[in-house]
Amino acid sequence: MRSTLTLSLVLSLFLAACSGSVTDPQTGSGTNTGTGATIDTATGTGQVMTKEMLMALADAGNADAQFEVGSMYMEGIEVPKDMAKGVQWLEKAAAQGDLRSQFNLGISYYDGLDLPQDYAKARQWFDKAAKNGSDRAEYNLGVMFYRGEGVTIDMKRAMNYFKSSAEKGFADAAFNLGVMYAKGEGAALNNMEAYSWFTVAGILGDTKAQEVIGPVTAKLSAEEKEAATKRVQEIIKGIQEEVEG
Repeated sequence: MRSTLTLSLVLSLFLAACSGSVTDPQTGSGTNTGTGATIDTATGTGQVMTKEMLMALADAGNADAQFEVGSMYMEGIEVPKDMAKGVQWLEKAAAQGDLRSQFNLGISYYDGLDLPQDYAKARQWFDKAAKNGSDRAEYNLGVMFYRGEGVTIDMKRAMNYFKSSAEKGFADAAFNLGVMYAKGEGAALNNMEAYSWFTVAGILGDTKAQEVIGPVTAKLSAEEKEAATKRVQEIIKGIQEEVEG
């Protein structure tokens, strides 16, 4: 009973949506110099661009520049903060497939800090980012289906999103998979899979996994632990191939 309560507590603590800075959710953006100029990531030249140059590039349809300008308006960097304009520019970039814009729009609607909270729009943008390869967007969709945020609670779909995210190397998703297998949520209770995913989470840098893996390990026979260890090797190999591919 005690181990179940511990797992439940840890899971609840780490089902927060993954966000980070609006201008740097996972892939980064240009570096603001504090001088009315920004490092050019739109053309890949690395030259210093003025705000006017960046906006001209955005007006011309460059998705990277549109992302930068949208981020400037949302953060109030070099321009008065204006969420409506920020969203408009991010939407232009997102429509061209810019993952950062898709993800940041999802976070903005999910958090509802400077925009009205809208889970439907958050899910829409996370879904686009996920289809564009974002492990963090997949993780966030898993959170939404686990909690029932704007959707009907669906443990199986939550687990599927966490699994896809974890297989791309996202540690929090691997941890949550371990918890769900240990509790029998989204799939039948499976201590071998729980052990495997907790171990993977630890390899990926998640320090929380070591706090909860003990009770799961104690339930495995020597043969089961050996099989689970082989499963870990398979998962890590798959992650490496995903990252390198």
